[in-house]
Amino acid sequence: MQEVGLIPELFGTIELSENDKKWYVIHTKSRCEKKIAKWALQNAIEYYLPQYDSFRVYKNKKVHFSKILIPGYFFTKCTFKEKEIIVRAGHVANFLLVKNERELVDDLQRIFEGRQTKLPMSESVYLEKGYKVKITSGPLIGLEGIVESIDSPESIILNVNVLRKAVSVTLPICDFEIIKTIENLPIEDN
Repeated sequence: MQEVGLIPELFGTIELSENDKKWYVIHTKSRCEKKIAKWALQNAIEYYLPQYDSFRVYKNKKVHFSKILIPGYFFTKCTFKEKEIIVRAGHVANFLLVKNERELVDDLQRIFEGRQTKLPMSESVYLEKGYKVKITSGPLIGLEGIVESIDSPESIILNVNVLRKAVSVTLPICDFEIIKTIENLPIEDN
């Protein structure tokens, strides 16, 4: 099996920062996450780049790819000087403010631990209660509804406006797309 584009997912540790290091979330230029990871690795800068495995068969060979689990973002724990080194790579769009480092580290640790169990993971949409969605496949294609609960985001309420009634249906996330967020702003395409 041929392996393509494999970059270590973690260099360093996923722990709260100490001394003069801080966690940064970097919004990368399009499709540059692995380039920044390679640059950070070459410069011995700690990072975490969550990835998932993807396989494709071409004629007589199977190819193993690693794909980015959270496209457009790169997580690093570094000093201010190391931050400047990362910027010099030329692939940084901007840095996002980390208001709660404990929350970020906890989230990254959960993702990392899930990856270590070899459970299948892949990129997904982020849903919240109140998001307006449109069903894109299956027998209910074209209908619109509202995400009912963040505990079960695949549970959608479909409104029948004429009757002022609603029904709840559970669908796989891949069967619908977000139309509007809670604030009624359109969702940006990445």
